[in-house]
Parts: sequence; C-alpha cells; structure tokens
Amino acid sequence: MNILYCYLLLALLMGSGVWIYLLMKRIHTHQSRLMAQAHACEEREAQTKAMAQTLATSESQAAFSLLQLDLHTIMLDAEESGRMLQHLCDRLYSYAPFSVAWIGLANYTEHEMHCSYLCDRAEPRFLPPELSINLNPLEADQTDPAALSLLGGRTIVIEESQNDPRFAKWKSRAKFSRITSYTCFALHPEADKRPIGVLCIGSELPLHSDDATITALEAIARRMGAHLHDIELQRHLSLERRNATEHAQALHQLLDALPVGIFWKDLHLRYAGANRAFYQHYLGLTPAEAIGKSDEELGWPLGAPQLAVQERELFYGGQNQANRFEQHNKRWMLASRSLLRDGEGHPLQLAGVMVESSQLYHHYRLMQTQNKNLAKLIELLPFPICAYDQNRQIKIWNHACELLFGYSPQEALEQKLETLIMPPPQRNPFMAKLDAWFTQNRPMLDGKMLLKAKTIPVIERYATHWLLDRMSEQPLVVSIFTDKMTN
Repeated sequence: MNILYCYLLLALLMGSGVWIYLLMKRIHTHQSRLMAQAHACEEREAQTKAMAQTLATSESQAAFSLLQLDLHTIMLDAEESGRMLQHLCDRLYSYAPFSVAWIGLANYTEHEMHCSYLCDRAEPRFLPPELSINLNPLEADQTDPAALSLLGGRTIVIEESQNDPRFAKWKSRAKFSRITSYTCFALHPEADKRPIGVLCIGSELPLHSDDATITALEAIARRMGAHLHDIELQRHLSLERRNATEHAQALHQLLDALPVGIFWKDLHLRYAGANRAFYQHYLGLTPAEAIGKSDEELGWPLGAPQLAVQERELFYGGQNQANRFEQHNKRWMLASRSLLRDGEGHPLQLAGVMVESSQLYHHYRLMQTQNKNLAKLIELLPFPICAYDQNRQIKIWNHACELLFGYSPQEALEQKLETLIMPPPQRNPFMAKLDAWFTQNRPMLDGKMLLKAKTIPVIERYATHWLLDRMSEQPLVVSIFTDKMTN
C-alpha cells in the first residue's frame, strides 16, 4: 500500500491524468483480490463449523441411539423391577445432556409419590434429599410437572425452565443447577390403565415438544411401564404359585394324618390323588402305581365294577352320594362321594371318603330288620301313626290314620304330608321345623297340632315325633296323633 501511495503522489506532482487512472485501477484490482480472499476464508470457516456441527450431531445421534438400545436391553434382561429401574436411571444419567434422571412410583392409596430411583449429577444437586409429591387431585400442585404428568397420564415438557409457570416450584433450583429443560413421562402399564409412575429427565440442553428425542423417550417410557407391569404380574403369579404349593403341601399333610381314606378322581374317573390311608388300607398300591389310572385299569382293587357307573352318573347331574354302605372285597365301607366344581359350577373332580365300617354295617342291617318289624307293628296299633321322609312324602300310613283322616293308603302314600292333612297356615311352620331337624339336628317338639281330614276342616290332635334310620340314605320321621298327651 505504501508503494501505491508513492505512485499517487508522483502522479499528482506530474499532473498526469493517465497516471492517476492507472493508479486507481491498480488500487481497485488489489482491493477486489483482498475481498475475494476474505470471502473464501469466511466460506472455509463456515464449512469447517458446519462439518464440526454435523459431526457433533452425528455423534449425539449415535450416542442417543446407543442409549435407546441399552435401555431396551436392560428391560429385556430384567427379572426384578427395582434393579431394572435403577439400571435404567443409571444409563439415562450417563447420557451427557441429561444431568438428572429419576423415577417415581405412585401410591394411589396414600395419594402420594416418592422418588424411588434417581441419579443427579447437577452442581449443585437439583433434587432435594426427600422428594414427596401429593397425588390428591383436589390438592395436587399445579407447579409440579411430575404430578401433572401422573394425574393427567401424559407427557409434560418444560422447554424453558425459567419461563414456564408449570415449573415455578423448581425454577430457582433449576437456575442454580443449570437445568434448561425438564420433561416428565407417564409410565402406563397398559394403554387404557392409569399410570403407575413417572420418568423425569432434566437436561442442560433445550428440548422441545416436537423433538425426535422426546418422541423416542416417550416410546421408552411406554415400554418401561408395560415391562414393569409384566414383571410385577409375574412376581404376583410366582407368589400365588408358591402359596398354592405351600397350601397344597399343608393340605396333603393334614389328609395323610386322617385315619379315613380320601381320594379324588378326574373327569375320566382316573385317580388324581389320595391320602396315605387310602393308598395303604384300601387300594394297597403306591401313588405312582395308582395316579392316572382308573379302577378298571387297576383290576378293580376295590371290587364292585358297578361303582364306576354310579360315579359317572355324578358327572351327568346325579346327586352327591352321602353315607352309603358299600362292599369292597368282602369289607363293608361307609362311603361318600361328591363333585368338586369351579367358580362357574362346572365339574372339576370327583372326591370321595371311605371308612371301614363292617361292624357298623351289621348294626345297620339289624336296625333295618327292626324297622321292618316296627312297620308291621305300626300297622296293627289302634292309634294313628304315619311315617314320612325329609321331603314330607308319606311312606307309612296305618289303618288308624285311614279312619281318622279318611284317606286310604293308596290315596295317602307318596303324598306330601302337609298338603294332605294340614290347613294352609300350619304348613310353612311345620316344614321349617322338619328342615331344622334334618339340617341342624334340632328335633321337632311334641305338642298340639291343628290338622284336617278329608271331610272335616279342623281336627286338634296331640302329636309325638321321632326319627328312624338317621344314618341311612332315607331316614324317616314317625308321627303319632292322639286325642291327648300320653306317656
């Protein structure tokens, strides 16, 4: 430039217009070259910055992609919810832009949520030592994004921590901890279920609602909620299975301690289990030899193939069999069988109880013989006597009853007692007393009864009752009707 000034001065002294023109052209050319060089330098700097920014963005995207992959791997490998959530927090915390990551689990019964798992590397710490959030909808803090996210079941994005009124409660702490943006994600166990907790992330970099990072984190939060629900469900199922196993073991120990034989069969009448007494004293087989096989496949160890027919009838609407005498290989058993049903009433298994009762059976047979003789005697007695079963159907109707009430045995037998000889007001009280005798072992008291005959509307008689064959399949009640109280 000094040379140019010298040429200019010389041209002025010499007063030559040519020299001035040449000098100005030289100056213009030199300035253009300098401007082109400066522009080229600026372009190179811009390209360098763009390349650096692109590289940084690529590195950030690669780091975030790796973060997503690691988070999914942690969830896939997790078998316990607490360890999984802590590992997720640790991994989120290791991502450079995220300086705070914490997970809170809701307690809807107590209307509160505590910070259960956290990582906070902000300086100073962003989160307080004890973090508790009120979940009562009527008292919830509208300046706490975690409460808003959980109660609303949605993502809350605080794009500017210092300007968003929903973040007023945390504004000062965010300023000192350099938290620029703060996002809370609701953890849903299922799409239509209320959240079980929240995932909250504080970032030093600004994040916006439409950022791809937010969308990716929402997907991660959905996966976290579903996976946490699955783990807890598996834990409850495992606990229920363990409790069921313990209860089954305790039940088997109890059944094995009983001196009576107890067994249960499946719908195909194959043995599904039994207690020790049944295996040892009735079947004479081990559990391994009996389970999964029917009586027929076992060679009828209890004898009496016709019992299989009776058991099968139970599955097709038959009545439970209670206190029936059965002969098995020359031994008399007092047996009961009933169906075990599910909650909807469908049959599941057949259960039975057997007690060796040969001596009791001989007493029973003797009692039956005595009852037959008693029936013959009742027919000959001069006062009205009738016998009826639990359903009030008349089974015995002697000649004195026919004379008193006007009904022949053909007319009276198998009829309902209350319909035949009782006025309507007396029927329901009588049926209630009879039912209490059979079901609650409360005998009917002797006393006056108002009755009716075929041709007489009201007859007053003193009635005495007693129960016959209580241990049999068809016990009978015998009633005697007399003009007055007798001993």
